[in-house]
Formats: sequence, structure tokens, C-alpha cells
Amino acid sequence: MKRQFSFGNNSHNQLGINESDDKYVVHDIDLTATNDSHAIIVNAVLSNNSKSKRVLDVGCNTGSIGNELIKHGYVVDGIEYSKNYYDKLLEQKTYNNLYNISVSDFNTKGFMKFYDNEIKYDYILFADVLEHLVNPEEVIYKLSSKLNKNGKIIISIPNIAHIDIIINLLNGRFNYSKEGLLDNTHLRFFTKESFIHMIDNIEKKHSIDYSIKEIGQTRVKPEYISEDELKLFNIDNKAFEELLVIQNIFELSISNKKEERKVNNKDYYIELINEYNKVLNDKKELENNNNKLKQEINKLTDEHNSVINSRWWKLRNKLLFWKK
Repeated sequence: MKRQFSFGNNSHNQLGINESDDKYVVHDIDLTATNDSHAIIVNAVLSNNSKSKRVLDVGCNTGSIGNELIKHGYVVDGIEYSKNYYDKLLEQKTYNNLYNISVSDFNTKGFMKFYDNEIKYDYILFADVLEHLVNPEEVIYKLSSKLNKNGKIIISIPNIAHIDIIINLLNGRFNYSKEGLLDNTHLRFFTKESFIHMIDNIEKKHSIDYSIKEIGQTRVKPEYISEDELKLFNIDNKAFEELLVIQNIFELSISNKKEERKVNNKDYYIELINEYNKVLNDKKELENNNNKLKQEINKLTDEHNSVINSRWWKLRNKLLFWKK
């Protein structure tokens, strides 16, 4: 069976292959789409009834998110590392301020010029950005100081605990792709639990408290998993839905007290692995039984051939010719 999934493992590791950044082109956003992270992010911002409407779009790409918010009266600043996209955004003349900087290089003149201005934001958006950074935890903390009093950070981030990754890891495969969960430019990988742990670590290191709210998920089922195969995984629907999560979308805000958090205890994944191993063991047992049966058939065939080719059998046939 071909274990290929457009959002997951590639058939051959794509790490080290040079390519254009055009793979990140995002077109117009359908705000009615419930399984699209950009639509979830835009709708989360639009649901705010506050009169203050200032947004920082980090890694704005083609400007799809920012331009959608601008249509609704928001003032949007953008940070875009790619000079190609930065120049195109300048030509659009829709963003209020644009910065062609690396959000994680704090000591550059460009970053300090952005950071030292007095602008504060109601929303800071990281739409599939943090996984590309060496120091995502420090970027979150650093930009937290650019929030207004009631400001929020919205983050969409890939889920490495997707069923495609788990199944392929059990078979020894972790092949980077040109895009998706194993995009060959991803430097950091997260599950829902590990992301929350990263926020815990920021709080401990910098004596800051955050409130974390999960505001959405996107899900995709691998094409190679058929409905018949799904029946082999004897887990409930809720558990299986968690295994299809491609992205988790979180909302962070600075809190005045430490938040008690409950995270997934990994039961979904342990259950999947146990069921998957059971399927593999059953398959192995069936193959062993088939091999034993083949050996028995071969043995009987050899014995049969030995008999009919023996001198005794040939003599018997001659003596009994009159019965034919």
C-alpha cells in the first residue's frame, strides 16, 4: 500500500532541496470555511466587539489575512521576512506599516526600530509561523510587550501527532516534504500538549502569566486510509478525530494570575498505537499460518510425487492394467 499523504510524510525525504517560497502563496479567504486556519483566525479577530482595531500580522505572506481584516476596518501592520513578498505587499499599499525583518533577530536595526516604536496591538497574529523559528518561545515573550492591555496573540501551529506521522514513525519513516506537517523549512514540532508546556516554560523563565484558549482545529484524513482500514483501529470517534488534527489554533492573553491547565494525557495516541500493533500482530500471525499451510502443502505434494514416481507405483499400474 502506498503510504503517501499530501500533508504528511513524503515518499522520499525532501530535506535539503532548494525551492522557491512561492509554495506559501495563500489566496482569498472563505470566511465560511470551518476547516481553514486562516478563516478561523480572521473570524476570531472579527468577533471582538472592541472599538480598538489594531493588528500585527507576523509572516503576512501575500497579505490574505491582513487584507481581509482591512476590509472590515482594521488597521494592520505586517512583518514579512521574504523580500519578494515584502515588495509585493508594498505595491498593494493596504498595510499601514510594513517591516522587512526577521521576527527572531532581536538585535538587528530593523527589529529594534519596530520594537522601540510606541505602537501597541489588540491582536498579534502568528499564522503558521512559529514552527519556522529557532526560538519561538522567545518571540512570543518578546512580542507580548507589544500588546494592548486586553490584547491577544493568535497562533496556528501544525500538530505533529497526526495519524500519518504516527503510523509512518512506527514503520521508521519521517520524511520531510515541500509543505505540510513535515515542511522542509520547519524547525520546531508541536503537539497540543507540548505547545502548552512551552508556554509554561515561558512563564517560569520570565515571571509572566498567560491565559491559553484553544479556539479551533483543522483536520485532514490521509487519502491512503480507507474506511475498511479505519475499522481496524478500534477507537471511538472522538479519539480518531484528534488523530486527524493538522493544526491547533490558540489564543493567548497576558493574565494577572497563574492559570491551572489540563492537557491531553496521550490516551488517544497510546490507544492508537496499541490497536495498530494489534493489527500488525494479527497480520503477522496470519502470514505465519499461511506460511505453515504452504509448507504443509509442499510437503504433501512432495510425498505425492515421490509415490507416483516410485518403481512400486509404476509396477502396480502395470499389474492392474486389466482393471482400467
